[in-house]
Amino acid sequence: MLRKLAGVVKISGLVVAVLATVLVVAIVIGRTAAGQEAPDADPGTIKIAVPGHVRWTEDILTNTGVQVTQGQVLRITASGQWYTGSAWTGPTGRDRIEPCECPAVAPIGALIGRVAGTYFALFGPGSSPRWPSGELSATVTMPASGVLWLGMNDNRGTCLGGARDSCYRDNDGTLNVSLTSVPSPTVGPTRTSSPAPQPSRTPSPIPTPVPPPPVPPLPAPPSAVPPVPPPPPLRATLREDFDGPALDESDWLVVAGSPDVVGGALYLHQSNIESRASFQYATLRTAISSGDWKPNAGFSDSSIGFERWEGECHRGIVFKPNGILGILNPVPDDTGQCHGDPEDQVYLALPGWDDLASRTPAGEPLLLTLRWADDVVTLTVDPGNGAPIIEVSYLGAIIPHEVLNVRLNACPDVPDLVGCRDDVFLVDYLSVQPTSESL
Repeated sequence: MLRKLAGVVKISGLVVAVLATVLVVAIVIGRTAAGQEAPDADPGTIKIAVPGHVRWTEDILTNTGVQVTQGQVLRITASGQWYTGSAWTGPTGRDRIEPCECPAVAPIGALIGRVAGTYFALFGPGSSPRWPSGELSATVTMPASGVLWLGMNDNRGTCLGGARDSCYRDNDGTLNVSLTSVPSPTVGPTRTSSPAPQPSRTPSPIPTPVPPPPVPPLPAPPSAVPPVPPPPPLRATLREDFDGPALDESDWLVVAGSPDVVGGALYLHQSNIESRASFQYATLRTAISSGDWKPNAGFSDSSIGFERWEGECHRGIVFKPNGILGILNPVPDDTGQCHGDPEDQVYLALPGWDDLASRTPAGEPLLLTLRWADDVVTLTVDPGNGAPIIEVSYLGAIIPHEVLNVRLNACPDVPDLVGCRDDVFLVDYLSVQPTSESL
């Protein structure tokens, strides 16, 4: 058994935890009481957990610690789910290859590898099964010699004005990967009368783990820190029926686009508004309709809920129109600044959302309740027609505790993205009150 242990390295006065992947190599050759080999002798595998969420490092993939040689054949088996920042998927990724700055020519979210700077896909677009999970296995010939790295195929350029690798930092989930070395077959026919060699029961060579590279030094803090604007006034309640001739801009700030009030409802399309007042530990209720509810695996950058930006520090507790509850909480550096997407993000799918969304006629409102407390966040969707109510909750360490605004966002920043530019919402009413009074 081979195990890598975690170490702690002190760099520039900061303690950086270096958590190396625990690799376990187990070779078990069974024997019967008569001394014969058991039929299920295992030549040995290495099991690795490959996360989709990559923290702020110099690399976007995970070091497996496995040394391979060019031409070596590995059987790679993967299962599980991870989140690309827009949809949950399995090892094969999403259904299509999208134009982006991705490391490999493979679907977004697909498991990929790298050896000595060469990226390669592990499972082709036609592999099965696809989302949400399922075990896949493939034999892959190593294109070069070096350490094998594994990770998600995702945009490694800037995303929506974020910092480098920001698209990797909004991911979530983990794939479970097993690596087994496959013996090379004999090449060409044999012209000899010698008896054929008996198959060997000797275990195949196991790739040799090597330690990960050292953690790069942290960037120097900026000499001048820009001031953070003060939060808007804290408010206990908010009630908006959108029954006036236009949006009440004494309560709402138009961030982008041209929202409109039509027939007693707020019309949002490629637009974004937020409340001038802010809230803490509050419950938001709204009746909202759309002709473009998406399945969990669909993409949308729209959101409804509590959010606040302070410079690049983005906090949020939101409902997304593909039936996802999103929790976003940044981890500022020592100067109080944030870089790129929030360091900590969780996305939870509403169970039964796909069926509910497919059965909800266009224009029929859904009743949403987003309850934010200091220790739990709960999203409830009531179709209001007697169908079952669906709900999902998050109890974890990344719930924001700062004051947040109410934000209604219909994809104004990326209207050119397919699956986002057509988002249209009609909001009949919206109310906010302290969570302690909403029970």
